[in-house]
Amino acid sequence: MKFNSKTVNKTVNLAGGKAYDLKDKYKLATAVLSSFVQDKYYKSELSEKKSIISLVKKEPEFASQLALYARHEAGMRSVSHFMASYLSEYFSGKEGGSQFYCDIIRRPDDITEIVSLHFYRKLKLSNAMKKGFAKRLSSLSEYQLAKYQGKGNEVKLLDVVNLVHPQTTEGLSKLMKGTLKQFNTWENELSAAGSDKEKKEKVWADLLNEDKLGYFAALRNIRNIHNQSPESEGKLISLLTNEEVVRKSLVMPFRFTTAYNIVKELDSANKLLRAVSRATELSLKNVPVFEGSTLVVLDSSGSMDGKPIEIGSLFAASLVKTNDADLITFADRAKYQSVNPDDSLQSIVNSIDFDWGGTNLASVFDTINKKYDRIIVLSDFQTWGETFWGGPSFNTCLKKYEKEYGRPIVYSWDLQGYGTTQIPQHEVFLLAGFNDKVFDVMRLLESDREALIHTIENYNIK
Repeated sequence: MKFNSKTVNKTVNLAGGKAYDLKDKYKLATAVLSSFVQDKYYKSELSEKKSIISLVKKEPEFASQLALYARHEAGMRSVSHFMASYLSEYFSGKEGGSQFYCDIIRRPDDITEIVSLHFYRKLKLSNAMKKGFAKRLSSLSEYQLAKYQGKGNEVKLLDVVNLVHPQTTEGLSKLMKGTLKQFNTWENELSAAGSDKEKKEKVWADLLNEDKLGYFAALRNIRNIHNQSPESEGKLISLLTNEEVVRKSLVMPFRFTTAYNIVKELDSANKLLRAVSRATELSLKNVPVFEGSTLVVLDSSGSMDGKPIEIGSLFAASLVKTNDADLITFADRAKYQSVNPDDSLQSIVNSIDFDWGGTNLASVFDTINKKYDRIIVLSDFQTWGETFWGGPSFNTCLKKYEKEYGRPIVYSWDLQGYGTTQIPQHEVFLLAGFNDKVFDVMRLLESDREALIHTIENYNIK
């Protein structure tokens, strides 16, 4: 995203180094869209939530649009529930509040999650919540009501019905009476099989043979199928490596990270590991190719350890392969990485040499030795100072590069959402989050310099 303010406010990042403060909308977008719902290197989940709460109060209208975008486009559940609860005060007495609480619900259990959080905060449901949830409940099919009724949970769908009094439907009437039909979903079939190994094996076999298991469901259950139905592994491999299915699913390479790590730990799973690797390669066709030359810059400093470097390295490798991009990693110092785009994606990821030192972003532009049309920086932007051990500043190195090669398009891809960047506000596009829509936003950015914020502000649920 282009930071277009005319003044630059100096601030300090969490590592104690000089940084540039982001506008509130950008801060909120990066915090929400890059949330991994886990403790971060410099910031606990609790303090992250406090930051989001503060920014929601400052930009409530934008926050409501962001919550919808995060839930429906990025598929983010917990953070959208969190924002929905804290937006209740803003929507009190406002037109459109009930529609927001209707629209934020993508799955019926979103309602029970939001209500549960609100009760945890010792708050009553607002009128906007009641009306919005009631409207959404009345639109649910009997199948949806049965699947997500939440038996055994602290807050059940029936509890919400009793609180918000939706317009009665046949399905809701059956929910109230406890006479909802139990639909024969694959989850129910597995549940009914209980601990019976033969029954579980047959359920998995039938699901795969009858093409009843979706692609993402197969990925999520790869360990279960391997352990519980080994005879079905051939069918699972056929599904995972079906080029047409992979294309239609729009699955991105980083989605295979968890599955790959799971399969590596399984016994006698070489064929399955090869299948996951093959599927990852097939998914590269879902990564767009950009015009011109591209440099990918990957932060390999210590604060990136864990999920950020895992996803960041896979995205970097994906862009290297699909866009024939060059790759630079940086920690204390920056260096080009020699990689062969014809190698497998996982081979490229495994070949990346990580230093795990400090975060000297300035060294990147001091290291680049050719002209690039675009530079994509993947980092948490927690550098230890404006200059690193007395070296040149980032601004000095960037100006030197621009004088020699011209100004490239620079994408600052925030892997952690800490709310600061080491690049001056007027120099970059800010990206955040890992979802299938981010590449669409990148295309917009090269024609609309505030595309990410505009996309969120104008977002409508399809």
